[in-house]
Amino acid sequence: MSRKDRQPFDRTLKSLSATGFFISAQQQMINPVIGIYANESLRVSPALVGYIFTLFSLSSLLTKLSSFMITTRRRVANPLFVSGLLISVFAPLGYVLVEDYVALLILRIVHGAAFAYDTVLMLTVAGHTQDKNELLNAIQRYTTFLAVGLTAGPVIGTASVSLFGVRQTLLASSAMGVGAFITGFRSVRLVFDKSDTPTSTSSKQSTLKPLRDRVLIYTSLAYLSYNIAYGGVLAFSPLIARKEIGLTENLITVLFFLYYFSALLSRAMLSRLISRIKVQTVYQLILLISAVGALLIAVFRSPAVFASGYVLMAVAHGLSFPLSTLIIARHYENDAARLTANSILMSMWDAGMMVGPLVSSAFLAFIPLNFVLIPMVVFPVAGCLFMILVSGTLDKYSRK
Repeated sequence: MSRKDRQPFDRTLKSLSATGFFISAQQQMINPVIGIYANESLRVSPALVGYIFTLFSLSSLLTKLSSFMITTRRRVANPLFVSGLLISVFAPLGYVLVEDYVALLILRIVHGAAFAYDTVLMLTVAGHTQDKNELLNAIQRYTTFLAVGLTAGPVIGTASVSLFGVRQTLLASSAMGVGAFITGFRSVRLVFDKSDTPTSTSSKQSTLKPLRDRVLIYTSLAYLSYNIAYGGVLAFSPLIARKEIGLTENLITVLFFLYYFSALLSRAMLSRLISRIKVQTVYQLILLISAVGALLIAVFRSPAVFASGYVLMAVAHGLSFPLSTLIIARHYENDAARLTANSILMSMWDAGMMVGPLVSSAFLAFIPLNFVLIPMVVFPVAGCLFMILVSGTLDKYSRK
């Protein structure tokens, strides 16, 4: 990529990164407290709290899978992207205005669809360059801003909960949506002013070929396995911390800050780790570490041990997505195939965020809230096994 061509791309990437920061920060202001808000303000039972997260993730999953078939022509992408950003502004307002559980679920479905389309489009544009080195640098920069947003969200949420309470914190998250709208609108204009054509004209056969590839299948399953555990922990650990340990709402948001700050630090170590250890080996290790973290959260009720479980799980959170993306980027040289693989891989986040709370909610019929996260320990171990299964294939590809 020439210097002249790189400058517009760099401006676009900066705008996209800022938008990703605002959207991820907003979600992490909402996620730690929305379950508590539903339970205490709308009188929703703990079992039904899980569906607040499940339906958001199901909507996001279906949108990502369907957005795989949506062209990135300006006349289609601009209205959808801008509409999604506007939903990010107004959805938190709706959360605190509705007085009915069903209405809250409908809002979560709409918000999940908007969030999904916008994040797919942003990742696609972030990888718009044809240069493989530029692609990896762009993905690393974009995902780092996401991690910063994931860290900043709980910090802002902690301060807001301490000063104003849970309801006002949900309202305040709309400000993040406003920031995303401003920066996101600029990034859309930069990308689509020059071209009104699809980004790929590759054949249908090359586009669908990755769906039968064991690298995509096992990498996606490994990523899914971690996300199932994370989804269960995200949905029910705030309630456990509140009801079983006795932590206040602001201390719960501090736990989420600790989690995402640890995830950010682990992501900062990524390049140093993979320069010394094979990618798949790092992946296996972090999944085992996250299984230990899930065990500490599921079983122990000491605040310090409970918090240490968050730190251990955060290591996998910080590294699992960029490691998965790196495997895909190295394995698929064809643009259409890489887009297909990334679409499937990103869907595993939503699938995990849907399945984790659903599984935990189902187990509430048999075990008390205090131990409902014990099944989540199994999933990262399963993910480690999936990475072991694909290691041989990745080794063969790296020697070519």
